[in-house]
Amino acid sequence: MILMAALAGCTRSQGKTDSTASEGTTADRSSDLAAVRSRGTVKIGVLAGSPLFYQEKDKGRWLGFGADMARNYVSGLKLKAKFIPLEADQAQEMLEQGNVDCIWGRKRWTEAQKSSMSFSQSYLKNKLAIVVHFKNKDKDKCRDRDKLTQMKEFVVVEGSAGEEKARELGANYSTEKDIVHCLLRVAAGTASCALVDVFDSTAMIGDGTQYENLVYTVTFDQEEYSVGFRRDSDLVSTIDAFFASSYKDGSMAKIARKYRISKMIMEVK
Repeated sequence: MILMAALAGCTRSQGKTDSTASEGTTADRSSDLAAVRSRGTVKIGVLAGSPLFYQEKDKGRWLGFGADMARNYVSGLKLKAKFIPLEADQAQEMLEQGNVDCIWGRKRWTEAQKSSMSFSQSYLKNKLAIVVHFKNKDKDKCRDRDKLTQMKEFVVVEGSAGEEKARELGANYSTEKDIVHCLLRVAAGTASCALVDVFDSTAMIGDGTQYENLVYTVTFDQEEYSVGFRRDSDLVSTIDAFFASSYKDGSMAKIARKYRISKMIMEVK
């Protein structure tokens, strides 16, 4: 009888332990917000690329529009941000395994990812743009979409979205291996204009930059950016609220000016 009572006690104790563990696991899985609050940090999976995320050469601190916005978002939750750099092909796996809480950066989401993940509202857009020297006698043609093909020669980065667009426009174009060589040719006058990604070129064009004599003219919408989360994550509503409030109070615009992308932010309600 004593042995039976002892076994019964162990059974009740074991059942209580299993139930508690199960509840904890279920809570962690059902609420990302509860998990990050319990942990005290938000693990942000970073897909590096200027002007959203890049690092200082010596200190290693993350800079960029995305980095500043992420810190403000996490601060609003009264938590700390932990930035974890990822490669694009491992991003979703890291998210699903719980190694990161969200994925933030210059990422064009695939249809498969769109069906298996949840996303914030779009908050930023990128563009392709025609770049021309401000003294180019034909620069006015670069301001008229219907006259773009009259330009003698476009230069684009080989294999880029700019090359795809130039081909679509039916423009006469040549290629270079990177954006720096494209801008060099426009500055030197050996190419009429360049068709480039604005984010890749924004730090190099305009007043106080390496190519201050180059200007943007016609632009083409390229893609919009959002932050990726696990399917049905309750963190999505918190970041949407953050984007809406930071757009309304002007803090988003202030950060965008810092990184020269004011025209790229999107209204979030």
